[in-house]
Amino acid sequence: MTLRNENMSKNCACPIANVVGTLGDRWSLIILRDVLLNKKKHYNEFLNAPERISTNILANRLRMLENERLLSSNIDPTNRRQKVYLPTQKARDLEPVLQALAEWGLKYS
Repeated sequence: MTLRNENMSKNCACPIANVVGTLGDRWSLIILRDVLLNKKKHYNEFLNAPERISTNILANRLRMLENERLLSSNIDPTNRRQKVYLPTQKARDLEPVLQALAEWGLKYS
């Protein structure tokens, strides 16, 4: 399964279409929200978000976000059985965008 719309190329002239193709879907944005705004960093923290993402979708999106170089992962030094997911600079650059989306959502939801 691919997260990209088959009609959307990463090399599209439209930067908005490129971003939508990179981020994929709502789950990717929710994970990025949790990493950037809520400072979550472990799989179980993402899994326990109020939106109730399923385990297979969460694993898929974390992998995709790593492949897109929005997240990096390392073994947690305090618990070697789990990974720590951290935002890259590329993801941190999205923080004002996510904050603006949140403000827009509060205003119009």
